[in-house]
Amino acid sequence: MKTVFQILAVLMYFWCAVSPLVFIAWAVSGAPRSTTDKFSPVKGWEIAVGLGTITCFVAVISSGVSEWLTFIPESWGSTDEDGVFVSARRGISYIVGFVGALGVFHLLGCYADQRDSERKRKAS
Repeated sequence: MKTVFQILAVLMYFWCAVSPLVFIAWAVSGAPRSTTDKFSPVKGWEIAVGLGTITCFVAVISSGVSEWLTFIPESWGSTDEDGVFVSARRGISYIVGFVGALGVFHLLGCYADQRDSERKRKAS
């Protein structure tokens, strides 16, 4: 059973490492936009790449923010209902990491939209 969890952990690390690269490549190259309708159904692999990208960006940004927040003592925090201590620094860093990841995701989407409008303008 331990081997199964190790294999799943390796696959998750690979997924989180490759997803941002695929997402950025799509944002730069313009793929895979099959329709111009923003409300068209999204394929499962596009959702998987998006979730992997957000997961990776949250991990990277939150670890960086946690290092920036060294002025907050690690002893500040509270214990949850299971008795596990949760540091205020770690909680703040996860919140900022999630918001920052959504911001990066949004900026890359805006860049892709801007690039598409420039291509349409050049084509006409």
